[in-house]
Amino acid sequence: ARIKYYLPNAELIIVSGSVPPGIASDIYSEIIDLARTYKVQTLADIHSEPLKKAIGHKPWLIKPNLFEFHELIGHTTQNLAERKQESRKFCQQSGTVLALSMSEEGMLLSSSEGQYLLTPPAIKMHLPGGSGQNFIGCGDALVGALAYEYCRSKDLIAAAKLGLAAAHFNLGTFGVPEIEAEQVINLSRYVEVQKLSN
Repeated sequence: ARIKYYLPNAELIIVSGSVPPGIASDIYSEIIDLARTYKVQTLADIHSEPLKKAIGHKPWLIKPNLFEFHELIGHTTQNLAERKQESRKFCQQSGTVLALSMSEEGMLLSSSEGQYLLTPPAIKMHLPGGSGQNFIGCGDALVGALAYEYCRSKDLIAAAKLGLAAAHFNLGTFGVPEIEAEQVINLSRYVEVQKLSN
């Protein structure tokens, strides 16, 4: 009921995280279907059984990491060539955009319109006063920035660039996540985008 209340004025809905105890594992599938009745796209940052169930309900975009993607397709991939092939196959079968997060390797973005490899900025990010990095919250930063830019511009590549820049920026913060918009926008200029051949 709470989601239904907000949907008439929503541009995009993000479903993310684990399903709370006592809630059915298909709750995200229900939310995706409900959003569709209001013509609102859904971005799913979920994993395991809830993701497997949600795929059949056609979210607009999913953002798994490599482990979650391998869990979804039922086997591992060893290199970028295999990931490209499996990602392309997944998009053709599901009709869903796939933003595959590959940590320091960047993001493999696959959709019906093409496939792109986005490489994070070469600028090193470290926690203040040390050489460590904070990986906690990088996925959340990526999803939030991607959603923001897509709602603003409807440009999926620009959205993916900003998302990857936000994840990269998060490496140098203690927050979960703690993002500074201007610096993330500046970092996004250093994200490299390569269109991959079919």
